[in-house]
Amino acid sequence: MSKMSKIGGFMAAAGLVVGSLAGAGAANAAGDQYASIAFSSLTWQSGVGVNTSSYETAEQIALEDCGADDCEIWLSWVNGCGVIVESNDGFAAASGPTRKAAEDKAYSSLGEYTPTAPLASFGSSELSGAWVHTVVCTANAV
Repeated sequence: MSKMSKIGGFMAAAGLVVGSLAGAGAANAAGDQYASIAFSSLTWQSGVGVNTSSYETAEQIALEDCGADDCEIWLSWVNGCGVIVESNDGFAAASGPTRKAAEDKAYSSLGEYTPTAPLASFGSSELSGAWVHTVVCTANAV
């Protein structure tokens, strides 16, 4: 599959995921930690902003860290982990209160493009044809 097809698949999945994950939960309202991942679909550079006091700050840092002109925010969340998973067919992103929860959601989303991807959630990463591309967790992730 071409690089552009993979990117298109990810963008479709990311669009569905980001909208539903921006408020992934407030595990510790007194000390909320925000995080974001930015990604360039042209250069495949990525950047992160983590353990900030607002979505805006996390996103600004992620975009600056990414460094490419076309970097876009692909995932933002509060109190937990964000994960990008990859296969030969595409990418998917998700967040959750733990790394495991985020990975499970991301592999499930990737299953739309790589039907075997959810097997990775059950310890069969070799059979799944999918792997973790990026993981970022806030300091207060459970």
